Amino acid sequence: FVFCGIIAVFNVGLTLVIGYFCRLNLEEMMLSCNATLGGPASAAAMCVSKGWSRLVLPGILVGLWGYVIGTPIGILIISALDQWARR
Repeated sequence: FVFCGIIAVFNVGLTLVIGYFCRLNLEEMMLSCNATLGGPASAAAMCVSKGWSRLVLPGILVGLWGYVIGTPIGILIISALDQWARR
């Protein structure tokens, strides 16, 4: 639980800092945090509940790209840690 909390806080902090320098609005930054942590379904639900109809598709796409990019990276990290542990 603590590890997941650290990841979530780091994700929100990094998103806010980068979003500030890229001049993104707060809705876009919070949606991207939701999409990266909760996936495309929660991003779409957040957009609909907040009335951000123009951000539904981008939220779904960010969540899907998180799966596409994050899954292979996670597999590579686990494989590397497994090889390291077997030494």
